[in-house]
Amino acid sequence: RCAFGIDTNMQDDPDNIYLHKIGQIISTDFEKLHLSKLCRVIPKLSWIFAQIFLFRNNFNRLMNFICGHLMKFEELPNLWLFNRIQNVIDMRSTNIEQRRIDLLQLMLDASAEGKEKLSYEEVKSNVFLFLLAGYETTATALAYCTYVLAKYQNIQGKLQMEIDAENDEYLDLFIKEVLRMYPIPIQTINRRCMIDEASVCGYKIHQGSIIQADIYSIHYDPILWGPHPTNEFYPERHLEQRHPMAYLAFGQGPRNCIGMRFALLEIKLVLRRLLKEYTIVQINEEIFYPIRETAVIRPNEIQIQLRKR
Repeated sequence: RCAFGIDTNMQDDPDNIYLHKIGQIISTDFEKLHLSKLCRVIPKLSWIFAQIFLFRNNFNRLMNFICGHLMKFEELPNLWLFNRIQNVIDMRSTNIEQRRIDLLQLMLDASAEGKEKLSYEEVKSNVFLFLLAGYETTATALAYCTYVLAKYQNIQGKLQMEIDAENDEYLDLFIKEVLRMYPIPIQTINRRCMIDEASVCGYKIHQGSIIQADIYSIHYDPILWGPHPTNEFYPERHLEQRHPMAYLAFGQGPRNCIGMRFALLEIKLVLRRLLKEYTIVQINEEIFYPIRETAVIRPNEIQIQLRKR
């Protein structure tokens, strides 16, 4: 709804088509695809990877047009979502009198005004990224937050006292520490070398190479995050000034996460509402929650119990 003004009612409709398609995209482990592995070894072949997906989607659309109702060729989930966004853009473009307050409308306004106009392809890509990136990442962050709150009752009590006093300073520290210990979309924290040849610490990096940050090593580095042990949950460590590249939960620089502020706002609103009315407790004693890594690193499930305050 925030992305392009459509109320999908996902919370009450588990069979919602948008929920189903986004779930398919998130559950795809692109790192295990042979073409994806090949593109990492030979970056100059990455354009082939994109063209194959586009060709398959265009082929399916053509066959649907030719065969009509005789048979249906399913679109790839990511391209299905792209096509839905395109439909909304077309509808907005033909009905300029009806304005909505959402991200898409802001981008369409930016594409019509100013010196540096956004193309429709840029608008479509940014809305797609905003919608997709904000789906599983925020939900996973909230899952980790509830796990930590159930485990550390003293921290939860401190947060509840702060929330009752209409303050959120400690809540900010809490969220930062959760994302330090449990970074989520680590595969997306990377950069592509844009110059002919670069040298970093004696290693030569060729143009087009994709370099991914080792976020776990950085977030648990005792030099960057000491003196308190880095494997212990300690929100107060964020009161000290750290190296600007020590915290990479949302990346850094001009290409950091476009939805960072929106995601943090969502997390804070949910936690404030939750802790104001409930206390989160563990169902079982300390156990290991299996995790899975696709586009994000998330637990298979986290079991908690809510008790009315």
